[in-house]
Amino acid sequence: MGKPTGEALAVTRDRGPGDPRLEVRLRRFYMALASYGLWATIALLGWAGDLIKMPLWLMLVMLGGVALSNAWFWYMLRSGRSLSFADPSMTKAQVTVGLFWILVVIGASHADRSLMMVVYIVIMLFGIFRLDREDFLQLTLLAMAGYVVVVAADLVHRGVELNLYHEAMRLLVLASCLLWCTFFGTHVAQLRAALRTQNEALQQHVKNAQRAAERDHLTSAYNRRYIMKALEEERARSERRHAPFAIIIFDLDHFKNINDRHGHVAGDRVLSRFAQIARRELRAVDIISPGRRRHAFGRFGGEEFIGLLPETGLEGARQCAERLQEVLAAERFEHGITVTFSAGIAVYRHGETTEETLSRADDALYRAKNAGRNRVYSEKGGSKPGKVVHLAPRD
Repeated sequence: MGKPTGEALAVTRDRGPGDPRLEVRLRRFYMALASYGLWATIALLGWAGDLIKMPLWLMLVMLGGVALSNAWFWYMLRSGRSLSFADPSMTKAQVTVGLFWILVVIGASHADRSLMMVVYIVIMLFGIFRLDREDFLQLTLLAMAGYVVVVAADLVHRGVELNLYHEAMRLLVLASCLLWCTFFGTHVAQLRAALRTQNEALQQHVKNAQRAAERDHLTSAYNRRYIMKALEEERARSERRHAPFAIIIFDLDHFKNINDRHGHVAGDRVLSRFAQIARRELRAVDIISPGRRRHAFGRFGGEEFIGLLPETGLEGARQCAERLQEVLAAERFEHGITVTFSAGIAVYRHGETTEETLSRADDALYRAKNAGRNRVYSEKGGSKPGKVVHLAPRD
């Protein structure tokens, strides 16, 4: 069955019916259950035709044991309790139990064992879904040892006359078939592992491509295309739920002077550092207010950035921008560069387009710049005009 592993124990136990991995495990179990039904029917027909000689009580015990063991496997899988094991599908345990029950049939009847020995192969093939070479070899040895015990019991305890040559040939054929199953199953397991590795690499490439498509290459903030898409999605959500959201447009003050005095490399580092600080402060707000949808921050172009604040009104957006002002005022940039920004805020109004909301935020930004910069202004009709945040004295 496998010992619990730290990784397996960390898996959530209460996965719902919609979990695709649980559905796959149950589908495999139902395939095994169908195989049990088929071979139980064949065993009953063989017993009725006197090909399998077994007392009625033993036949009933076997059928009852098969039903109970499968009921237990179903409970373990369906309840999620199997997740505490290294193999949540319990494949090795199911194969082992299957081998045991077919061994009971073979051991109870010595009339024509060849009839049921083929079931060994079917049971072993079930292990292709999950087992590796070591598991297959262990099960092969278990199956062969079980057959040897049955033959020995016939000779020692029941006094059955056996053709040792025939039994040796049966054992040789059984060993050959089981070893072939081991080889085939191992090959399939290797292909499955290679495919899984390729899928993981492909998923990582897709994530990297998606990140590259969504992020600004310089600042790692979201790019304009992503922000515009996020604005449209938030607008649609606001229309459905009547939940407000705010937009803040940030413009770094006198950024051209930074490029002219210190060079574009220094200017790029200022942009990157500002974006890093802004994302950090927005994450801090998310932690303080975990019930809200997460904020989004992106580069709108040049030295302009934009913040999308779901479920936020004018005053909340103002506080967020002024907090960023204060943090930025205390920040030390290379070459003694001082950085401030002007910001314009607008809140989405029911029924308008995102372009209209952006236009009002842009208008507030230009009023902040015309008022002397280093200010946060709200859209017209909003709250008080922005305050000037004084820079911390430089050493």
